[in-house]
Amino acid sequence: MKRLTRMTTVTKILPGTSDWFAGQVIQSKVADRSLVNSTLESYQKSNPFNDAVKVSEHFVQLGIITSFQAKRILEGESQRLCIGAYTIKDILGTGSLGAVYSAIGRGDKKPYALKILPKRNMWNTKLARKQVDTFEKIPLLEGLVPFVDVGTSHGLHYLAWPKVEGRSLEQIVREFGPLPPEEAARIAVSLAGMLDVCHEHKILHGMVKPSNVFIGEGGTVHLLDFGIGAILAENCEEYESLLDTSSAATAVGRMLECAAPEVVVHSSRWAPTCDQYSLGCTIYFAVTGRFPFPGGNFVDKITAHQSKVPTPISSLIPQTPGLLVQCIERMMEKSPLDRYSRLAMVMSELKDLAVLTPPPRPAPLPIDARTPPPKSSMVIQLPPMEPKLPRGPVEMPLPEPTVKSAGLKKVVGWFVGEISEPVQVSIFCQGNGRAGKHTFIHLVVHNPSEKSAIVSEISKANLPLRIAGNIPLKEIIRRGSKLAFHLHASLGMLDEAKKSFSWEGNAVTQHYSLMLPPDCPPGPLPLKLFVGQNGNVIGQIDFVLPVMAHSDY
Repeated sequence: MKRLTRMTTVTKILPGTSDWFAGQVIQSKVADRSLVNSTLESYQKSNPFNDAVKVSEHFVQLGIITSFQAKRILEGESQRLCIGAYTIKDILGTGSLGAVYSAIGRGDKKPYALKILPKRNMWNTKLARKQVDTFEKIPLLEGLVPFVDVGTSHGLHYLAWPKVEGRSLEQIVREFGPLPPEEAARIAVSLAGMLDVCHEHKILHGMVKPSNVFIGEGGTVHLLDFGIGAILAENCEEYESLLDTSSAATAVGRMLECAAPEVVVHSSRWAPTCDQYSLGCTIYFAVTGRFPFPGGNFVDKITAHQSKVPTPISSLIPQTPGLLVQCIERMMEKSPLDRYSRLAMVMSELKDLAVLTPPPRPAPLPIDARTPPPKSSMVIQLPPMEPKLPRGPVEMPLPEPTVKSAGLKKVVGWFVGEISEPVQVSIFCQGNGRAGKHTFIHLVVHNPSEKSAIVSEISKANLPLRIAGNIPLKEIIRRGSKLAFHLHASLGMLDEAKKSFSWEGNAVTQHYSLMLPPDCPPGPLPLKLFVGQNGNVIGQIDFVLPVMAHSDY
């Protein structure tokens, strides 16, 4: 292959190969170096073709990494698999304030739930550590799950809780219907006991709701997300706030189903009676199978909590014991002065109604229900020979699209290079496409018989890439021929300022920048790469760019 320029930086591992993937796994610290190296060596003996996607599937099958970790690494996000002292294994869901991930402590090897918070300007680590220290003074209670760590890593803020296995009260009720009154009373007594002890130590929960109540396989009641209320309570003093006002508003917005009337007006006015009101709404949900004020928009719910009375439990579930109904209604009084002075009084009233032995519950849902890494379908088609093209940069006549309404349009021009020996073509997408953002696509032509190759611009920027495919073209490329590549997409425009190519060692790389429109829908975006040889169209490569909506993480 002819050299055009000599670059000063040399990379020996081609991004997107199995060697590159193994290196990213080691660099991300999600698996032991010796295990990764030995597994890769064994894999390459029977699979000589370097392909990051295939080796990632092999690593997942052996349990060395999770599917979530493999997907992150292929998307160029390996550096975010280690947050602080924790290694992220999977995503559990999206909760109040941010996404929640399953993680393992690298020091103690214990499971944790890690909440990644949105990037904000204000982040008072000293205040957060103070909250952690306060939790450590609380007596050990079965079911109490306070947050145990807080910090900042890679520009992201996080809170850590011990991970709890089980199913949320909301999941159980939505799947099996309202709980028997005795079981609902048992859960109420357990939650009231935990909250009462925390209130005695001047700690609020602030997010009591059915999705934060977990029922373990043995029937143990767990209260999750403890500490969010303590964070929001400090938000009234801006200079020492852990979260900014918009974060607090988002958190309150997501808990409106069970928010106390005084909180929906002033999100910083947290008190023990607020937790009591939320507990009443939670038990109301457990008994009736619905929230006190279902339906309606943001404003409707705020108004309802302030001035409306929920549908009486007796009209929804007539067999509910009057004692339980009265207890729930008192906890949900509009005025804090009309509620119980302490949640210990709730325990006292309901202890005789609560069942001593919890009924059997379904086994917890498997957390390991992961989505496999995306696969790109890439096909080489050899249509009849087209008329010869003129030398140099040219316009390629676009073939009639299969779906005429697709409106395929050219987004990049030609690049013509001198080929002196059989080569291999690899296409890499730098992460997923995002609506309204630039997506970088890199086309690498290299000699498959050589192990070294360079993508100089990428190496200098230290940007790992996700491979979209690896297409051998040995059979159709002849020694001394010229290759031309013409990329088309149904959406997006080319940023001319960011189109470039680099040539180093035995590889030449064409760099494309595809700007996706803000209204680009999430999902697969078809791309077509037309291959020309000596002025003729010799093949077409179809592949897919996964497009995602923008997110903070």
